[in-house]
Amino acid sequence: MVSRVIIFALLYISLPGAGQQGWAFISPHPLDSTVLSIIETAIPERDGMRGYDQRSLFDIRSEGISITANDLFTYDMEGDSIIMKHDLLSDSAHYRAVILCEYDADSDWSAAGGCSILKDGSTYYVICRQRMAGAGGTKWQMWSSPDLTEWNIEWELPRDSVRNPPVTPLGSMEGSSLRKFNGVYYLYTCVRPGATSWGIFYVTAATISALRDSLREGNSWHAVWTEDVKDPVVMEHDANYYMLASRFGPGSIRHEMLLQSDSPTFSSWDTISCPSRPYSDSLPNMVRFGAPGIILFDVSSNQYIYWNVVEVYDSPLNDLYWFWTRAGSLDGTWTYVGRKMIIEDYPFGQRTARFFDYHAFDSEQMILIMEWDDDRDSRGDVFLWDYSSQCPLVCRIWAVPDTVIVGQSITLHMMAENRGAAHIDSLVPQIEHFGGGDVVLETGPLPPYADMEPGACTTFTWTYTADDTHWVWWVGCASGRDASTDSLYTSEEETSGSVLIQTPPSVEVLVNSVEPDTVSQGQVTGYTLAVRNDGESWLKVLTHTRFWYGDMIGDTVRTSLSDTTYVPGLADSVTLRFDAVRVPYGMSPGDWLSSLELSGTARNAYSCVNLKPADTVTVQAGAGLVDVPGSLNPRSVSQGQAVDFVIDVTNVGGVPVMLDVGTGFRLTDGTHVCESFLSRCETVHVAVDATLEFESIQVHEAMRDSSYPVTLQFFGRDLNGANYSETIVTTGLNQVVVETPARLDVVSVAVDVDTVMRSQKEIPVGIIVENVGGAHAWVDSVSMNFYQNELSLNQEYQVTDLSSAILLPGQATDTFTILVDVDSHATTGWVSIDSWVFGRDANSSALCLDSAAAQPDSWYVDGRAALRCSLWLSADTVMVGRPISLYAQVENVGGGYADSVSTHVNVLGSGTVVLDAGPVPLSANISAQSDTVFYWEYTAQGAGLVCWVGQASGRDRYAGGDATSDEDTSQFLLITSSGMCGDCNGDENVTVADAVYLTSHIYRSGPAPLGEGDVNVDGNITIADGIYLVGYIYRSGPVPCGPEVSGNRAGQRRRARR
Repeated sequence: MVSRVIIFALLYISLPGAGQQGWAFISPHPLDSTVLSIIETAIPERDGMRGYDQRSLFDIRSEGISITANDLFTYDMEGDSIIMKHDLLSDSAHYRAVILCEYDADSDWSAAGGCSILKDGSTYYVICRQRMAGAGGTKWQMWSSPDLTEWNIEWELPRDSVRNPPVTPLGSMEGSSLRKFNGVYYLYTCVRPGATSWGIFYVTAATISALRDSLREGNSWHAVWTEDVKDPVVMEHDANYYMLASRFGPGSIRHEMLLQSDSPTFSSWDTISCPSRPYSDSLPNMVRFGAPGIILFDVSSNQYIYWNVVEVYDSPLNDLYWFWTRAGSLDGTWTYVGRKMIIEDYPFGQRTARFFDYHAFDSEQMILIMEWDDDRDSRGDVFLWDYSSQCPLVCRIWAVPDTVIVGQSITLHMMAENRGAAHIDSLVPQIEHFGGGDVVLETGPLPPYADMEPGACTTFTWTYTADDTHWVWWVGCASGRDASTDSLYTSEEETSGSVLIQTPPSVEVLVNSVEPDTVSQGQVTGYTLAVRNDGESWLKVLTHTRFWYGDMIGDTVRTSLSDTTYVPGLADSVTLRFDAVRVPYGMSPGDWLSSLELSGTARNAYSCVNLKPADTVTVQAGAGLVDVPGSLNPRSVSQGQAVDFVIDVTNVGGVPVMLDVGTGFRLTDGTHVCESFLSRCETVHVAVDATLEFESIQVHEAMRDSSYPVTLQFFGRDLNGANYSETIVTTGLNQVVVETPARLDVVSVAVDVDTVMRSQKEIPVGIIVENVGGAHAWVDSVSMNFYQNELSLNQEYQVTDLSSAILLPGQATDTFTILVDVDSHATTGWVSIDSWVFGRDANSSALCLDSAAAQPDSWYVDGRAALRCSLWLSADTVMVGRPISLYAQVENVGGGYADSVSTHVNVLGSGTVVLDAGPVPLSANISAQSDTVFYWEYTAQGAGLVCWVGQASGRDRYAGGDATSDEDTSQFLLITSSGMCGDCNGDENVTVADAVYLTSHIYRSGPAPLGEGDVNVDGNITIADGIYLVGYIYRSGPVPCGPEVSGNRAGQRRRARR
């Protein structure tokens, strides 16, 4: 960044031969609205700027010497600034175009330039190149003039006319330097092959015209430096030769190198310094130099001054600046002094006001040329400035200060000097002011006139009061008569530097700009606010400027400006920063109007003190956190447990607070301390519960069993930025209960049966488990262990584990029932049983188990076959002639395999039946714990009451011998003689009375039907038969026992056991 400040240029003047000395103020003059009459001094800010390190190119060998005195610039050591003695681009009295560009600008720019001047005897020569838009330099031109007024072309040479050039093709040429050393003319120039890198070459000749021949013959060219360098400017002093050359670096950024040699051929040379480097160090984003620049010497400060032009990027337009650096010696350290905008919003990528060269007669007289586009048509011409006037009367005009506020004073000075040999009488100054501003003359000129001896000088002074805003400047001259000849001498008109008249600063606080605008009681904070300046003059706001606000009971916040702050004229917004100060803890919450007590100074000792209202500042009650009762989780923990505690808190204060990870959770029994910290930052809003999650904490293994409060240490900031810290101790439901860890113990195994069979299923076994710890335990699994003579038989048993975990409180005992299935090939005999139990501490989830029962049990495994037979009939009542089905279910309830099992049945009772088929099957092999159903088919023959008695028998496959079941008796069957199906009451009619009779039999254990009650022929007497009768009687349904339902007997031979 660059801070723009107006330079009050102070020059100490010594008048030769007059013995008079004095101080004079010099300021620059603007060209037009696009040229700013300020020189910027550098205040580098390195952040975010790109630098360029070119130190490796420097080869500093020896001290340089004076190059020339000059009448252009001087260095003010006290103000560290450059004083422009002539406002060059505005000094039309001394400049004129001498060589015009021959080409149109088109979309690029064209120029006559790259120029250099040489005075040889009484003739002036200028070498230049003509540049065509899009084509680069097309030809060299040599011009001459006897009087700097009329210029004639000596010769020209198109670049395409060069024979055997040292680089091919010749793509362009740029700056040249024309010099005469030891009677030999030297022309230094630069070219490039196509669009590639540049190189510097020179040719020599005995005459100016012969230079063209040397330039045409490429074999006559001598290389100086061809490593991407261009635009040479050559100087000679005390048998040393110096060359300024533009060297391209990374990103096509130029750096202007100063070479030193003992020969004008530069056959060997050293790079002794880089005069442009301080500018690029100070302003690294503005380093596109447009030309090599030039070096002058200032006799008043004994400093070398380097002058160049720089292009500041801002596509599609940019700004052009002149800048200056200085050094005490040519190979010494160059220092950036300042810069001045000369062209604003110039077409991007085009350059002007460059390629300086001069011929100096003495410290006051010189000829300057440069390439300049004065009318902004993208066509540069060669302009010449002539400060070699021989008039004996010379004057200079300057006004101080260069910027004032309306109502302030302006002092105008005219220094007149008699450089001739005659005495001048009655020298009278003549002055007139111009510009858009206005001034009122108060005094002057003082003195009103002067008589001047040869070599003498007189300074005239006027005093004005600034009356209206804008620029103002003065043009004047001095006139006097030769005391001997009465000849009238009038100096050339001179123009002063411009003075800018501005309105005074007028600062207003921008609405809603105070930050912070909301604070908390007790908060320590700085403040900022933004102001605008409606005046044209800047204001320096001083540190005793105050910002303050207060409540209605006398508590006040008052703070001072942290640093002196400049508020530029007409600034839209400038931030004022104030020191941090604490809001009183007892300050009343509310909205309080703030004020700015402004104290500042402006230019020329202008003072500004006033009081400005600012924004409302809201004061809020500070944050305050309390724990939510019952929100601590977990509340119970075990010794040695790693715990992630969680607790809810409520903000009972007036502002949200953000807790940082330094917030602590502390638990102690007075001896052992457990401490953790918040796992992440957490914001707690006002009157809203927030859950705080803490990092894992290890409960000390030796911590005593008891209930302990928790200490919460809060650290953070509220949303106003105030620091927040508070400590609370929980009570009640938010205390932590520390317990001994859960520990499970299998007390015993209890088996309810002494004997089990092979293949027997779901045998209940009771496991008695005790939790001997203090914490609850989750019992997840109970495992059984079967063994005989220390041989594990676990593979012969299937154990059904717990369906879900069961909570067993601390110091409690419970019995867990486990179901066991015996394998069909299980080992017989006595088998011992013990148990394992697996569980978790309900607090810590730590594994707890016991692997051996204190009191194991046992059972006997029986491997023999054992049969059981069960008989049942398909009906309870049937009529004579109807079919009867008899079923026998034979079960092997033993542990062995029963082969060739058969059944034997007998009919008992008063009725008679006839066997139609059976048994089916005749025999069967029945494995342990399985069954087979046998059936027979009979026909009822004689009325009466009958039943069947039967048993099953077979062979034990493994044990040998017979396996015979006990006898079993079926239910009784009533065989009736009625021929009418559905005549349940025996009245030889089928009516609703039979349905009622049948219903009473089914639901009230009434007498059995006397006629056939199975009217739907499904083999059973159920309510379905009653419904069937009702459908037949009332709805003309099918006839009882009709042929359409007789097929229902099929498939009724097997039915479920009754």
